[in-house]
Amino acid sequence: MTPALRSAVVADLAACRGLVQACGLPLGGLEHGFPGGYVVAADAGLVGCAGVELYDEAGLLRSVAVAPHARSRGLGELLTRSCILYAREAGLESLWLLTTTAPAFFLRLGFTVIDRAAAPPSLRGSAEFAEVCPASATCMRLLVR
Repeated sequence: MTPALRSAVVADLAACRGLVQACGLPLGGLEHGFPGGYVVAADAGLVGCAGVELYDEAGLLRSVAVAPHARSRGLGELLTRSCILYAREAGLESLWLLTTTAPAFFLRLGFTVIDRAAAPPSLRGSAEFAEVCPASATCMRLLVR
């Protein structure tokens, strides 16, 4: 059975931090858009999360994390598609991400590799771009409008 997706609430922050850390993803700046643009997946507990931080006309997709025991069921794709829908409904032009481990996953969902310097200045100033993710991370963009 697929866990239910719902909008994150403030009380989910600790569980999301734990999940993101357990998946080896960066924690820095996680609270920036939380819970506003975040979605979580829960069954007996929180097993997935993903979020969109807003930066003017661009969004930053971050923290797409799925607990190891809940993987290979399409949950990462459901979380990501939920974030894409959120970005469209928010009227964003584009959704960006940085990844060191999953470019092929995001390519399948329509993201394209793009030079990190092409990101809007407001996005480049985010913790994720400026401090958290290494320069070697793959930068990707999806036009959502």
